[in-house]
Amino acid sequence: MAFIATLYGVGSANVFWLPIGAKLKNLSKKELVLREMMIEGILALQAGYNHNYSGKVKCLH
Repeated sequence: MAFIATLYGVGSANVFWLPIGAKLKNLSKKELVLREMMIEGILALQAGYNHNYSGKVKCLH
């Protein structure tokens, strides 16, 4: 009985929890990039840089 429960646990981890964890990790990375971009913009505005600057723009995709 314990062996079958172990197999169910391993199976559910591979089918459900690992993909959910990977998706959350990806969303976290995208959120981190977005926050870094916002901080860079805020610091640039505080430093007096022109807000119409059209240099390189990071992409989230």
